[in-house]
Amino acid sequence: MRRFLAASAIASTVFLSSALLGPTLPSAGGGGEVSAPTPTLSRERGRGSAASAAAEVIPSPNVASPGIPAPASSDYVLGSFVAQCGAQATSGCPLYVDGANQTAPSGGALTVLDFGAPCFDANTVYGTQLFNTSSCTTDDQLIPLAQAWLRGYQSTHGSSTPLALLALGTSNSQTGAATVLGGALSTTQMQASGQAWFTNFVHPVAAALSGAAPVVVWGGDDIEHSTGSWYGPSDSKAWVDAYGTAATGSLLSTKRCAGNDPFRLADYGDNAPSGGWTNDDVYYVAWGAPVACAVPEIYIPTMAQEWGALNQWAQANARHRSPSAARCHEVAKGGG
Repeated sequence: MRRFLAASAIASTVFLSSALLGPTLPSAGGGGEVSAPTPTLSRERGRGSAASAAAEVIPSPNVASPGIPAPASSDYVLGSFVAQCGAQATSGCPLYVDGANQTAPSGGALTVLDFGAPCFDANTVYGTQLFNTSSCTTDDQLIPLAQAWLRGYQSTHGSSTPLALLALGTSNSQTGAATVLGGALSTTQMQASGQAWFTNFVHPVAAALSGAAPVVVWGGDDIEHSTGSWYGPSDSKAWVDAYGTAATGSLLSTKRCAGNDPFRLADYGDNAPSGGWTNDDVYYVAWGAPVACAVPEIYIPTMAQEWGALNQWAQANARHRSPSAARCHEVAKGGG
């Protein structure tokens, strides 16, 4: 669905409701707990137009007290945005427009920019295959795209705006970039990609933050547990661990997965294990890895039940409970 929407240049809005699985979440770093909202239903809202990035709405992890969490969004970054979103781009750049239009809920906004599948170019410089392209856009070329969203956000938000989280996301999908023979990175290449994602993209974007509105930058990964053109658990975990190793020196000692806890890795994938994935694997990439924070992808009630079952598995196996699950429905707005 995601690739179809991006390739068709359809702006899609997914409305998500919260269905959190428990009142508190033990800190994976030890010491203290993370408060979580009780099960509630969020208010629906729409974003996007035919000219904007495809958008998905997911639950915000910033909410730290019981109540109705605000929706958050995920924007698919198309290859055409490279030309549209240069260093000075404003209203002509869909990412700038989406940043400017981002709401500021009291619990803080969460936006994921999804840059597509990991790859490398002809010089083995790592990056991603932006949606609606067949080439690899290197990490340094992605920086202006993230900064365009931030520039738009800062243009309409001030110092009194609640702290926002911006997650810079990729996926565990294999690639169609012509420079990657066979479409799949080796385990060693996945590790190099994960390290580069932090070192050459996430950290530079965070280091260059400017403007009055407070923003924290995370990495992100749409980790799907599928067969076929998706990496299996071993390579997916290798990418997560490499990102985490690169980020180690920049992480807070206590993992909170909320608020001012920069450089975490949001797993915004699904939980439908196949292709060799086990509960232990899914748990690891979503929460068990020191850097990982779960932002579950859920479209129907069954998917929420799957995340609930994972929490039950975690409790039964003496693991920390993972964060929220939710359900949503999807509305696509055609254009162009």
